[in-house]
Amino acid sequence: MLNVELQQRRRRTQANRLGRISIGFFCRGRKVFRLVIYLVLTIDFAILQPQLASNKAFLEEWKNVGTELTSTLTIDCSQETEICNDLDVLSFPAIRLYQKGSMSRYRGPRTSKDMLSYAQRMKNPIVSQLKPALVKEFSESDDLVVLAVVSADDKSFRKRFEDLATTYHDRYSFGLVDGDLSSVSCHNNMDSTQHQAQDLEQVGSLKRLLEVCKEPLIPQLTRRNEIKYMSGSKSLVYYFHHDETDREQYVNDMRETARTYHEFLTLVTVDADEYPHMPTSLGLVGKGGLAVQNLHNGEVFPYEEKEITAGGVANFIFAISEGQVSPWDGVVKAPHVRDEL
Repeated sequence: MLNVELQQRRRRTQANRLGRISIGFFCRGRKVFRLVIYLVLTIDFAILQPQLASNKAFLEEWKNVGTELTSTLTIDCSQETEICNDLDVLSFPAIRLYQKGSMSRYRGPRTSKDMLSYAQRMKNPIVSQLKPALVKEFSESDDLVVLAVVSADDKSFRKRFEDLATTYHDRYSFGLVDGDLSSVSCHNNMDSTQHQAQDLEQVGSLKRLLEVCKEPLIPQLTRRNEIKYMSGSKSLVYYFHHDETDREQYVNDMRETARTYHEFLTLVTVDADEYPHMPTSLGLVGKGGLAVQNLHNGEVFPYEEKEITAGGVANFIFAISEGQVSPWDGVVKAPHVRDEL
C-alpha cells in the first residue's frame, strides 16, 4: 500500500513539474494550459552534437512534430537537472508520452510521421469497440491495424485479443466488432496486404499473425536483422543510398516489383552510411547503387544502368534468371571520369 501511495505521489510530482515547465514553453499572458497529453523530449544539449547530420535530422523531425502536435515539450537536461532526475532520464534523447497520470516510452523510428502516429494511437482506447459500418474506415486508419470479430460466448478469445492489444498498443491499432463467428485479420496499409489467422485456438496464433503482418515487403537491412536475411533461402536485391527520403521513394516505386518476385527474391534497402564498405564488395562503384546476390552460390550481379527504375530492375532480374547476365568477376570498375579537354 505504501509503495502504491509513493508511486502515485511521484506521478503527481512529475505532472506538476511538467505543468510548470509547460507554462514557460506554451503559455501566453496569464493563460495556463491544462496538462492532458504531452509528448516530451528530454535531451542534453551539452552532450548532443547538433551539428552531426543524424542529430540535425532528428531535431528537424522533432520540430515538425511540434508544428502538428501543440502539446510537445523539450527539456534540456543540462539546464533542468533536477527535473530530469525526477523523471528518471538515463539516456538521451528520450521521448515519452504523459497522459492522465501515466507515462509511456516511445521506442519507434525518430521520424515526425511515426512520432505523430504514436501520439494519435495512444489517445485511442487499447481496443476500439467498433460498429460494423466503421470497420472499413478503422482498418485504414493506421499503418498496421488488427481487427477481430468476436462472438458473444467466446470470452477466451476476447481475453487473448485484449492481451495482445495491451502489449502492442503503442505500435499498432486494434479494433473489435461483435459477430457470430470469431475471426481476426491484420491489415498492413503500408504494403496494402492483408493476413488472416488460421487457427485461433492454437497457442501463439495471434502473435504469429502479427509477426507475419508487420514484415515489410521491402525491409531495411540493419545490424539487427542482417543475419535473418543473409542466411535466408531467397536471393537478395540490395539498394544502397545514404538518404532516408530516397530509400523511402525507392520502396514506394518498387513495391509491385517486390510483390511480383516475393516468392524468389527479397528486396532490401541499405543505409550506405551504416554499411560503407558493402557496395564495393558487391561490385558497385561508390557508396550507392543496386546489386543482386544469389545466396546459394554467392554470385553477385551489380546493376550498371545509371537510372534505377522499377521497369529496369524487373528486366534486370528477368535477364539474370534467363542466364543473360554474367555474374560479377570480382574486379571493381574504376569510376568513369569525363575528359574536359
